[in-house]
Amino acid sequence: MVGLILIGSVPTAIIGLVIKGFSDTIFSSLFLVGGMLCLTAGLLLATLLIPREGTRKITLPLALLIGLIQGMAVLPGLSRSGSTITLALFFGVSRARAARFSFLLSIPAIVGASFLELLDISGGALPSWGIIAAGTLISALTGYLALRFLVYIVGQGKLHLFAPYCLILGIITLIIGW
Repeated sequence: MVGLILIGSVPTAIIGLVIKGFSDTIFSSLFLVGGMLCLTAGLLLATLLIPREGTRKITLPLALLIGLIQGMAVLPGLSRSGSTITLALFFGVSRARAARFSFLLSIPAIVGASFLELLDISGGALPSWGIIAAGTLISALTGYLALRFLVYIVGQGKLHLFAPYCLILGIITLIIGW
């Protein structure tokens, strides 16, 4: 599993580094955010078409493909976990294995993005270590709780329940951006 996580992280890292140069443009486009939220809704809704339980293991090519879609999820509005889990499910991976792999694949991406952010602000004044520790602890706790809930939803085969929320928010965002 460690090897698959490392291999899956390569496309994510490459895409993240390439997109980093365009981040001001990408993250200020309401049309992009709205469009990606609508795409996320479509992906989540498509999980209704997936058979109840897959049995396929995650292979090297599949890990690369999942890493590629995770890298694309740097685009605002495209759900990282929703897209990686949905892709794994479409390739016949079990719900539990898909959720676990998606979670584990996020760790190198989060650590790498955090490291790049620290490099960017290293010339400026860093907040106190107490603030950083409190923020890290709160983020870890809320992230853990959110992931527990997500794993439960995926296990129940109800990932599609998030689709209406994403679609409505995407349409509102597109209208505001227009």
